[in-house]
Parts: sequence; structure tokens; C-alpha cells
Amino acid sequence: MYAQFEYLRPAGLPELLELLAEEREDTVLYAGGTDLLVDLRARKRVAGRVIDIKGAAPLREISERDGCLAIGSACTLSEAVSSPLVRRRAPALAQAASKVGSVQIRNKATLAGNIQTASPAGDGLNAALALDGTAVLLSRQGERRVPLTDYICGPRRTLLAAGELVASIEIPKRAWTKQGFFKVGRRNALAISVVNGTVALELEGETVTDARICVGAAAPVPLRIVAAEELLRGRPLSEEGIELAAQAVREGVCPISDLRASAEYRAYMAGVMVKRQLRAFWEGGEP
Repeated sequence: MYAQFEYLRPAGLPELLELLAEEREDTVLYAGGTDLLVDLRARKRVAGRVIDIKGAAPLREISERDGCLAIGSACTLSEAVSSPLVRRRAPALAQAASKVGSVQIRNKATLAGNIQTASPAGDGLNAALALDGTAVLLSRQGERRVPLTDYICGPRRTLLAAGELVASIEIPKRAWTKQGFFKVGRRNALAISVVNGTVALELEGETVTDARICVGAAAPVPLRIVAAEELLRGRPLSEEGIELAAQAVREGVCPISDLRASAEYRAYMAGVMVKRQLRAFWEGGEP
């Protein structure tokens, strides 16, 4: 049985921010509820007041804003997957969102919620962080923007302050020539990732001018493998370069062993999957 709590659904953003400004410690925000309701039922979290944010229309928008792709915090994963704007501007993010849970879960769960949970294995979080995403935070005092690399502090820990909410996730416009997301798990979806990752390349001709390689479920937070990125920059993709980058990934992660996989398996598969993704980019096919 659920504990008793007060349920509120503000009609707009101003009313929502006013409620948050009260800074009641027993207040939780509800968008998709796929984590929250499980925690409430299991008594892992206690809430005296639940505020439904879906009544604030700006939080349900997917748009372009100041050159960035902006995904509102009440937008579901299914909406992100099907959005032509997301699929065009951030295909790796659309791929990652499509791997979360089941269709039923994606119809309820939100990208912002997947990020706010701050799970090292979060699929949407991994892609958004790799693509230089930013959390746009709102309060009655105003707005602040925090890069996801700084916003995620550890498992289930973020820089969200009292009185704030995540209004949107912004992905900057970048000339990524290739980008893709991978996931290793017992199934392609409806399973927590054993390891996941995002690879993005910016090319001029055949030369890699910039790279992002981010691996999840292999450290307390999704981890950019900067050493592997540096090995790729300034040179054409090649079998040798791909192998060196994969080796840097294996050496750069710091996974744990748990019920789903050993640390050794996670490190090995992170290297394998990055190698497959880079080779697919090189050969012009799918990994």
C-alpha cells in the first residue's frame, strides 16, 4: 500500500515555481513516475506532497532554442524517440531512449527523469552527457544551466537545489558526422545495461576533428574516455587507431562486479562495443 500524500497539479509554470519556493522537504515532483511510484510503494521514499509537473505546458515541448535542441522535462521517452527533431539533431539520444524499459514504460517515463535518477547505467543520461548536454534548472529566483558532466555527482546524486526543478535538457548544435549508442544487457530493452555507451565523431574528409566516447555502468557516473578521444583526433580512422582507442576504453573504465556482470566482463565489453561502433563508422554500416 502507498502512504498517504497530498497530490497537486499546478495549471502552469508560475504556480509550479511558487509551490517549489516553499522548499518543503516532503515534496517530490511527479512526471512519469516510473521510479518514484516504485520507491513510494516500497517505502524507500516518503512524500507528504506530490506535485505533478505535466500541467505546465512549456515542460512538454521539444523545440530548438538558441541553437540548441531543448527537450522539456515532462516529455516522455517515446516522444523523444518519435520526434523528427531529436532523430535529426541527436540520433544517438533517440537510440538510447528507445532502449529504456518497455514501450509501456517509455510512454510514461521522461528523459529528464532518466537523467535525474543519475544511474551509472542510465541509457538516456549516457547519450545526453556524451553529446555535451546541459540541465536547465528553474526556480522562482531564475534560471541556471549546468553541464551534465558537472550536474551528475554520483549514483542518485545531482546538483539540483531546493526550490528548483529540471525544466529541460539541452543538446547543443554540433557538426557530429557520425553518432551512435550501444547497450549490452540480457535483452535489448527492459533490462538494466551491463554496459552502455555513446560514440560521436566529427569528420573533415576522412580526418577525425573531434570525438566523444562515453561509457556507462563502468564507473560511478557515465565516463568520458578522454584518452580514447585524443587517440582519434587529428587522424583518419584506421584499424590501428580503432584498436588503440578500444584499448584505452578498456583501461579507462573502473567498473564493479555485481549480480549482472563482473568488472572484467564490463571492461572487456566496453572495449568491444566501442571498437564495433568505430568500425561501423569507418566502413559506413551498422555495428
